[in-house]
Amino acid sequence: MTGGGGDGGGQGGGDPFAFLPRDPSPLPQNSEGHWELCPVDAVPEDGARGFVLDDAGVRLGVVVVNRGGRLFGYVNSCPHLNIPLNLWPDKFLSPDGQVLQCATHGARFRIEDGLCIAGPCEGRFLTSFRLVVKNRKIVALEP
Repeated sequence: MTGGGGDGGGQGGGDPFAFLPRDPSPLPQNSEGHWELCPVDAVPEDGARGFVLDDAGVRLGVVVVNRGGRLFGYVNSCPHLNIPLNLWPDKFLSPDGQVLQCATHGARFRIEDGLCIAGPCEGRFLTSFRLVVKNRKIVALEP
C-alpha cells in the first residue's frame, strides 16, 4: 500500500483525498493533457457531479456544476481545511440547490465564482477548474 494508508487515520502530510473511492480508476489525461469527463447531458441542469482525475500520478477531485446550462468547474477542496466538499458521491449542492456547500462545516459557495459567502472560510474562493465542451463532451483543462 502506498501513501502510508492503513487504518491509523490521516495525521500529518497525508492525502486529504485518500478516502475517495479507488474504483473506478481516476480519469487519465488525453494526448493534449486534458481530461474528458463525460457527455454534457450527464451533468443534469441545476445539478453537480464529481470526478477524480489522474494528474501525473496524483489524484485530483473536481466538481462540475450545471447552472442553467452554464458549466462551472472547481477543485473539490474546501479552502477551510482542504478537504473534499462532499461526503457522498455527487452531493455538492445545498438542499435548495442554490450554492455549493461543504458537507463537513457547512461553508457555502456561490456557483458562479466559487466565493465563500457563509461559513468558516467566508471571503475565500474555491479553486476554479477550466472546462470546455468538445464534441458534446465536457473536457477539463489544467486549473
